[in-house]
Amino acid sequence: SNPRPNPINNNENLLNLKGLDSLQSVAYLRICDNDLLEDFCAINNLVSSKGVEDLFITWENAYNPSEVDLLNGYCTLK
Repeated sequence: SNPRPNPINNNENLLNLKGLDSLQSVAYLRICDNDLLEDFCAINNLVSSKGVEDLFITWENAYNPSEVDLLNGYCTLK
């Protein structure tokens, strides 16, 4: 079984997920408590290619898109 990585959380200056755009698959993706995070566009390819195998969760960020939001092109507040 795939280990669950540490979540992306409590990064007070994180604005976007640049650097994750080459990510192809993960078992689990939890992104939470990043007060300024409003741009999830870097993970569009990951989500659209069904690269998140198990669980995708966002909450308590400046923007909290669902997988459906990302699939529909709503990856950022701007």
